[in-house]
Amino acid sequence: MLIFNMAVGHGMICAIICLTEYLTQKGTKIMASAKGKDDMAAKAKSVRAARFKLGPHNTMERFCATFIAFVVLLGLIVTSAVHQKVENGKVTLTEQAIYGTGETQFSLTQDVVKIDGLWTNEGHTKAFILIHLPGGMTNLSTQAGDYQMFMTGVNTDLKCSPSGSIYVFGSTGYIGLGFTNSSGFDPAAYKITLRNISYMSEGDEEAAKAAHDGKEGSYMYHNELNIVANFAASGANTAKFYSKADYTATDIYNELVQSNLIAEKVSECDALVADINTSMRKANEYARRLETAGITMESNLPAEIYGDSISITESESMPIYFDSNYMLYASSGKLDSSNGWFTCLDTTKATDFPEGSKLYYNTNYVFPGGLNYNYQDLTSESDLLSEVIPAGMTYVQFMDYLSEQQTTYTVSSTAKFGNYIDTRNGTTFSKDQSNTDLVGDDAKTNIGNYEDAISNIFSKKRDLQITKLRDLLKIYYSSSSINDMTSVYMDSDALVMY
Repeated sequence: MLIFNMAVGHGMICAIICLTEYLTQKGTKIMASAKGKDDMAAKAKSVRAARFKLGPHNTMERFCATFIAFVVLLGLIVTSAVHQKVENGKVTLTEQAIYGTGETQFSLTQDVVKIDGLWTNEGHTKAFILIHLPGGMTNLSTQAGDYQMFMTGVNTDLKCSPSGSIYVFGSTGYIGLGFTNSSGFDPAAYKITLRNISYMSEGDEEAAKAAHDGKEGSYMYHNELNIVANFAASGANTAKFYSKADYTATDIYNELVQSNLIAEKVSECDALVADINTSMRKANEYARRLETAGITMESNLPAEIYGDSISITESESMPIYFDSNYMLYASSGKLDSSNGWFTCLDTTKATDFPEGSKLYYNTNYVFPGGLNYNYQDLTSESDLLSEVIPAGMTYVQFMDYLSEQQTTYTVSSTAKFGNYIDTRNGTTFSKDQSNTDLVGDDAKTNIGNYEDAISNIFSKKRDLQITKLRDLLKIYYSSSSINDMTSVYMDSDALVMY
């Protein structure tokens, strides 16, 4: 639009300038032709030429014409700029769902709040804002009735009277704000104030005032926060749970919270498995170098990772949790491979896979207190609890069982290596020896690098099984009980318009 207006303006000024020059030349020709002819006729023609006031002797008139053309052009540019700004404002008001930085805080308790987003139904008659407190609900009530919402328009009067609902998802730190208006929401900036009536810490009025540039307001006397949103924004997410006639707190939580938590935890697990795969490649490379030098490290491979491998196909027969029958240590600490379960790490089990491949960790050993299951294809609809927890046990009982395992079977947090290295000719040497004919400095370096790679596999596997996979199971458990944990407030005074 701006470019078009500028083009029109330039066209106009060029036309005026050309007209000016044309009339100037025309006037000059008319006056010249008058010479030598009848004085009265020449005078008449001269008068007609001078009537335009643009002859060679009319400098001031020509300047005025050019100046007027520039003023017209400037007016067009300014008008276009204003129009464009208004249009941009309309686009922003149409597209942007949440205004601000995406972070706010309760005024008196100073609890930081993240605004996760705005969701609506397809008709924009319902809207839902999800927020969460990274620091948890330590200072705030978990009862939805202890909160109240106030709404007004930003620099405009709202032409709606929506009803409101408040969801507090237990002690998870997540709070949902629901809005319904049967006739739909118009594009506007809606200012929502969420007030916490009951809190469990001393409010800091001065801090609240300082956070608002020293200005006094209701935030000094009430623990509250402000959110500005546009319920009609095209940039809002579409909520699937709104398609259900009787959606529950579980439906909301699973879609807006649990799915993201699962994705984050799966990403963390993927990073660990990718790191393990890299360390396996390194270990195999250093093992080949040592084999070339006539040195074998196989007898020093920790039993906890003996035979482990990475693949791009899912393993179907792995143990889910630790069993004392899986202990593979002999009394001497050497490997007991009599059951034939394990094979040594080799180059076929640690490879570069096509970019974007899902990597599966294959193992027959689970650390005491840890878990082992294929997590790669989990969704919020997966029934992980029934797949992992033994029949007849509750989640709490199973967690107690894992904790007991961890206490009973103490396993070092680092890989253990023997000090004596076997050579191909049957002799041994101490890797701590500073001088020996059996191994040079290069071999000692390879031994150190090999052990570093093995230690990394050991520690990352332990983190995967004891921490990450247990955390993932906890996410599913929290979701299964979220309906009972959630407090909902839907009374008529849940939302007050002003």
